[in-house]
Parts: sequence; structure tokens; C-alpha cells
Amino acid sequence: MSAAVVMAVLAGSVSGAPYSGGYGMIGSPYQIASVTDFQTLSATPTDWNKSFILTANIDLTGQTFTQAPIAPDIRA
Repeated sequence: MSAAVVMAVLAGSVSGAPYSGGYGMIGSPYQIASVTDFQTLSATPTDWNKSFILTANIDLTGQTFTQAPIAPDIRA
């Protein structure tokens, strides 16, 4: 398989992802890199049991959240 084909396949697999990257697993956590990513996380409680990593400083000044998806890691 040529490098161009591999690049096209990888680019296609990221398209439509709910966050800036990742798959929500420990080895490939969803990447939170923007206010939009954090808003999506806040509005998607079904993802709250997935793995995430903050990849950028995010300024949430002026944002109001009715649910708080940030909690301590309680895995044993």
C-alpha cells in the first residue's frame, strides 16, 4: 500500500469524529483541544465513561455549564 493511500485512509477515519482526535480508549483517548470539544463532552453524558486528554489550554470564560463532566478518576 502506498503512503498516499495510507494517508487517505487515516484522514478518512478521523473525519466526523466527535472530538479533535482519539477513540475514547485508554491507549487512544479522545482529545479535547477546543471549547467546541468541551461543549460536546458536556452535552454527551454517554461519553463520560470514556478516556479523554486535554491537549490545549481552553478558555471557558463566559461559558455556562449545567452539567459537570469533570470528576476524579475512580478506576481501581
